[in-house]
Parts: sequence; C-alpha cells; structure tokens
Amino acid sequence: MEENITEDYKTVAAISPMVDLWMEPIRQKFAELSRISPRQSIIDICCGTGRQAEIYSQRGARAYGLDASRHMISEANKKAKATLTFILGDATAIQCPDSMFNYSSTSLALHEVDNDVRDKFISEMRRVTKPDGYLMFLDYGAPNSGMSSILLSHFYTGVEMMCGRSHYRNYKIWARNGGIENYIRSKGLTIEEKLGAHSGNILLLKVRNEKGDSAATALKATFTHI
Repeated sequence: MEENITEDYKTVAAISPMVDLWMEPIRQKFAELSRISPRQSIIDICCGTGRQAEIYSQRGARAYGLDASRHMISEANKKAKATLTFILGDATAIQCPDSMFNYSSTSLALHEVDNDVRDKFISEMRRVTKPDGYLMFLDYGAPNSGMSSILLSHFYTGVEMMCGRSHYRNYKIWARNGGIENYIRSKGLTIEEKLGAHSGNILLLKVRNEKGDSAATALKATFTHI
C-alpha cells in the first residue's frame, strides 16, 4: 500500500477536511471507547489529516500517525508536537518493532482495499501492538432497516462513489459481506466493546490483541448507539 497517486486518492485527499468535520463527534467517542491512559502509546494507521491521532494526544497519549500519502502526512504534520508524531509509511509493512504500542487504531480505511491487502493490514496492526493491548476499528457496519439508516446508507454510498472506481468496488464488497464486525469476527478476534453510530452505518470496535489460540474465543460484546 505504498503511495499511489491515482484519481481515487486525489479525491479522498480533497474531501478529507469535510470528512473530518462530519466525523468529529464520532472520533471523540472513538477515543473515549479506547480508554487510553496518559503516557500509553498508540499508532493510528492510515491517519489521513491526523485528526484522530491528535485527539489521542490531547488525552495524554503518546500518539503516532502513519499514512502512505505524502500529501496527507504534510497536512498532519501541521498538528505535530512533542507527543504527536507522523510517519510516511505502508500499512501492510509498518517500519516499527514488534509489540511497540499499547494500542493501534484505524478509521474508515479497511473498506477501501481488497481482502488480501486488508489481511496484511490487520496482521501488521497485531504485530506492532503489545500482547493483550488493543486494536481499535472505526468503519462501515451493517445498517438497520429504519428510514434514517437507509437514508444515511445512501449518503455514504454516494460519498464512496465519489472516491473512484476501485474504492467504490471494494466498498460494495465490504457492505455486501456485513462490514467491519463480520470481518473482525471472521479473523477470530475478540470484540470487547462496540458503539454504533449513524443508525448502524458506522461501527466503533475495541478488540483485544490476544495471541495464540485465545484469539479464537469470542466474548459477548456490549452494544450501544451514539
């Protein structure tokens, strides 16, 4: 997933400031869900403009953001400070030691890539996160049947269509397969907590980075809506 200057990602870069405004309340809830403590470390992968990593830093964490786009990292670096560092890099080959971070997180990135890339992405998240640390996921879920959910689903579909052909193709496959929760469970990972936003169109998951066979043991998750 090295930087690839395609029309898809030029569009993503162009709409990122609007996405940041729309997602701000959800990003704050995402950080709350993590319950990250001051001085703990976290890497936000595919960090875009760096807003989520900045929120973690504002909560006292030592935060890092990683993105493959030079443009995004340039924007993110405007937020950099002593407790907030941004890195240009590939989510499928993160240049960090094993078990470096207490947490890793990603927002609205897994749905836009194909399954082989997605699996490498998750493998790298697990590798750089400490055993029994946490993996944080924010991505599209499976909307419910209510009218507001259906309308929001159409809105998000329109946004994804704007982002280019390959991006939209991967989004459709993601949605058809049930979104982030189904994907995470298919990997045998334990979802400890989840929040639903925008009538289930967005899910926020807190996942234990269990090692070995224990990763296949699913615990009952707490589910609430925001």
